[in-house]
Amino acid sequence: MIGRVVEGEGGKAVEVALLTGPGSALSVRRGDVIDGQWRVEQVSTSGVSLTWLPARIPQNLVFKATP
Repeated sequence: MIGRVVEGEGGKAVEVALLTGPGSALSVRRGDVIDGQWRVEQVSTSGVSLTWLPARIPQNLVFKATP
């Protein structure tokens, strides 16, 4: 995970996570499905919550603070 940005303002603001993997980079928001296997449940200041759809297993990616 690279980081998080907020698109829009006020009630229309949407949190977007910037993710990177081997050979690709993605911007994802709540409700997006990645590779047909992972659903983005939440993007927040602390990280991203995902669900692995085949087994409905939750996974959290935590943002690491930078000095």
